[in-house]
Amino acid sequence: MPTSIRRRSWYRPVGYAALMIACSFWCGAANLYADEPDAATRDGWRKLAELGSGFVVWESNRTGRWRIWRRELDGSGLRQISPEENGRDHFCPHLSPDGTRLVYLSYAAGTHTYEAGPPKGPVQMYLMNGDGSQNSQLSDSARAYYEDRAAVWLNEHELIYIDRDGLTRQIDIRNRKSVPVMKQPGKEYGWLINASRTYATTGQPTFSTFNSSKSELALQGDLGGCQPYFTHDGQWGFWMGGAGGPINRINLATRQVAPMLALGDPRMPKNRNYLYFPMISRDGRLFAFAASPNQHDHFTSDYDVFLAPLNPRTLELTAEPIRYTFNPANDRFPDVFLAQLELGQVAGEAPYTVAFSPKDRKESWHWSFGDGTEIDAADGRHTYTKPGRFAVRARNSNRELRGAVTVEAAAPPQVVSAWVASAQELRVEFNEPVDVGKLAARLDSGTTVAEARLADNNQTLVLKLKAKLAGPDVLHVSGVTDRAQNPNTLPPQALTLRPPTWPANPQGLVFLYETGDKPNQIPARDSLPARSYPLHPRGRARWNHDQALVLNGGSFVVEGADDDLLAACRQSQQLTVEAVLRPDHLNQTGPSRIVTFSSSALSRNFTLGQEKDKLIFRLRTPTTGENGVTPETQFTTITAGEPLHVAVTYRPGQMAAYVNGKEVYRGTSVQGDFSNWSPHHLLFGDEFNGERNWAGTLEGIAIYNRALEPAEVERNATEYHRLLKSRRAVPQIEVAAKLLAKSAIPTLDEVKPYRGAMVTCKYEVVQVLRGKLSEKQVLVTHWALLDGQPQPIASQKPGAELRLVLEPSELNPQLQRFVCKDGFDSDAELLLPRYYDATP
Repeated sequence: MPTSIRRRSWYRPVGYAALMIACSFWCGAANLYADEPDAATRDGWRKLAELGSGFVVWESNRTGRWRIWRRELDGSGLRQISPEENGRDHFCPHLSPDGTRLVYLSYAAGTHTYEAGPPKGPVQMYLMNGDGSQNSQLSDSARAYYEDRAAVWLNEHELIYIDRDGLTRQIDIRNRKSVPVMKQPGKEYGWLINASRTYATTGQPTFSTFNSSKSELALQGDLGGCQPYFTHDGQWGFWMGGAGGPINRINLATRQVAPMLALGDPRMPKNRNYLYFPMISRDGRLFAFAASPNQHDHFTSDYDVFLAPLNPRTLELTAEPIRYTFNPANDRFPDVFLAQLELGQVAGEAPYTVAFSPKDRKESWHWSFGDGTEIDAADGRHTYTKPGRFAVRARNSNRELRGAVTVEAAAPPQVVSAWVASAQELRVEFNEPVDVGKLAARLDSGTTVAEARLADNNQTLVLKLKAKLAGPDVLHVSGVTDRAQNPNTLPPQALTLRPPTWPANPQGLVFLYETGDKPNQIPARDSLPARSYPLHPRGRARWNHDQALVLNGGSFVVEGADDDLLAACRQSQQLTVEAVLRPDHLNQTGPSRIVTFSSSALSRNFTLGQEKDKLIFRLRTPTTGENGVTPETQFTTITAGEPLHVAVTYRPGQMAAYVNGKEVYRGTSVQGDFSNWSPHHLLFGDEFNGERNWAGTLEGIAIYNRALEPAEVERNATEYHRLLKSRRAVPQIEVAAKLLAKSAIPTLDEVKPYRGAMVTCKYEVVQVLRGKLSEKQVLVTHWALLDGQPQPIASQKPGAELRLVLEPSELNPQLQRFVCKDGFDSDAELLLPRYYDATP
């Protein structure tokens, strides 16, 4: 890479070597901070402007204060549209559905919008016209959710926003009256609800389901990343899947995830490949985001705005992104408006016949269908025989009308996945809406399909069985077609089905966490919908290469499960706590907390813990006391470093404990029910106030409001050990190494809104202590920040000799969501092998 454009410090996620190697050969002479776009960019502006009238807005600090700026799709009209306001910064612009107005927030100058809790000073939400005129205050009590968007427009007159206390509200801009949408405020940042009032999210991409009639949320697990938002039609969510990319989309009904722009996407310029701040136009035809030259800081980096055309049905880019800003300041959080087409937009598979009918059918129109066909007629009827995106125009002497047609290649529907939803329900997910009017479905086992229907999205086939599925089976499906004008038929399918092996029986399941990359979904129960619970790391807690919980100097706190767990166990007066654990060492006392539902060292409902080489269980009843220690049950001897499947069950007056499926304890010393249980916190690896840390690895956590039978525990243990054995082995290499150089340690301000970050160091391998390593020099990524706190690598200086346990970076996908500061970008350094420091 030419010295003239090489940066001293690159931000990039771990495992980015391939992209950087490609970058090293880039030697174009483009000015990173060009004031004028080149001819290709201007041509891109022209093409996007042909889609219809429109413009893009964003927030920028190019004047020294954060202000809202605007530019037309054709590249003209670059200007600031929010007014000068002394001592205030303007954030979070969001356009109304018709593009005539926008709202934005006014914060005290210098405030970071992602501070948790109520803002330190007043935050006003302003409403103004899209051109900056008629600016007026809409609310004097508002805030961003996390650092992100401030509002969701429901229609031309109503929008949803979050007040300063974190309560989600709906306001009518005509009379400025607002009403609460949710019963309780969000704990830190509040909940933003989509326009269809069916899903909600915080600064983390949970995309939790929302019941608007009851104003209730059903939590979903954190998908990892940040900056989530919704399409206006309520069908999609999108967010940043990791530091700098990818930008992902999720079908909210099916929860199928796919990238929109990949990490290091080849469609981006090489000097603008670090992505953030995604937004989609109201009709789904344009995608707006910002990108930097591998810089992360969301307030000081050189981000510029890009737009790209989308297929509104699939949210797939249909052309390369086009850059719209060229300023060394920070241009971020764009929103884009594209006028609705008078003739509308339609999509289908070839051959595809359209029939456009203008309101004024008395006049003759000259129709141009975008594929070379032109006719004169009152109606625009035409058949497209080839795939493509086509701009339709109808002209007469007085005006011009526009429409858009997307034609895809004819293809039968495809099965995305098939799974056992419950013992008597199967589901098959297709890649597009289907018709099952001629469906034939049967199982190899002979189990009868009693009912077949499509879910509301018309993409999910739901099959109800007359009897429970006894084990693995094969589902044969035929007669399924897509909904094209000329339907395409799915070839007969033989779909292998494997019932959930762990847990074997979800009855009474109140909490589930297998690993961080699994759905961890609790089936619907009683009045509660299906849900999962996000986990938040504290201290040095993190995920390993298997997405299991690494607990050594930290803990994971479960969000949203406390009330459900308390109510469910009080109702049943029974409990099972199941977990797969591997203790790091036996010098752990207190006892150290592994799985605990408690608030302090002296108050709990239950705790599974470790006391030296023993496992213990504390359970609160009226006879055992608030701390559950009279008596405390000690039930097995353990060995450091070995994974154990552990289960403890209780029904009043009888406790049993199992290790690896075998009963190791049964007793009656604990008596009583759960009538004295009180509100507490569910967490893993420590006490809530941080006094009883446990060192080890934890996964496979299941909590039930019933006492599992011995056969169930044995089956769960057998199946989970099978899962462990089926995993890909990740090699570890232990070395003695001398630190040669390290990248600058990132600060918390530099990596916000994240609280974890990594740094890359260069080492000379002094001695290989375990495993195989032939290279004499390696690049190693270390944790630089965990939960906002500097880690030991920060204090190490070149020349220091360290003992490291290394794992290949590419086998640690859990790291890709974090910022990694990396200054090693010479051609020789980019070819060095990269490892992750997995030292306990």
